[in-house]
Amino acid sequence: MLNHYEILSVTTDAPFSVIHAVYNAILKKHSPENYEGDKKIQAEKAIKRLTTSFVILSDKAKRRIYDESIGIK
Repeated sequence: MLNHYEILSVTTDAPFSVIHAVYNAILKKHSPENYEGDKKIQAEKAIKRLTTSFVILSDKAKRRIYDESIGIK
């Protein structure tokens, strides 16, 4: 199972503002537009994982369900 906190490099108690800021910074840094060929494909996959993590951790209900599934209360 993916650890969405590790993917975004945030702590389990990070507020939305931090999650959002980190997401935007990583998104900008690893944009597929910055790469070509295989590295572009890798960047696209990384952005998909990053976006999935952001969607889960930025939604209160989804984050609560995720946290419960990994044993965070």
